[in-house]
Amino acid sequence: MDERQTSRVVRDAIRALTRAYSRIVEHIDATTDHQQAFRDATEASEALRKMYDHITAIRANTVLQIKEAEQLSLARLATQIGVSKSRANEIIRTAKAARKAESPGRRTE
Repeated sequence: MDERQTSRVVRDAIRALTRAYSRIVEHIDATTDHQQAFRDATEASEALRKMYDHITAIRANTVLQIKEAEQLSLARLATQIGVSKSRANEIIRTAKAARKAESPGRRTE
């Protein structure tokens, strides 16, 4: 799959997510039972947070892979991905910490 196909797939998926989000909001807004609206909003919020956390971790790991594969300095990496050097360093630290936490021999519960 080339970059254009991947980008199209991502754009299409984002449009689908946006439509699903709009349906959720419309449903919650139309719900007259405030307790039910709260439960629905909470469930949606938790699901969206998990998705956000997961895609953020994927993004950080991808930045680390770019840095390692292309042997980039932090300054060059920051320029390449369009963030400040400080932000690039923060992303790299996050990815390394996640990688370390997932390393074999480390027990996760």
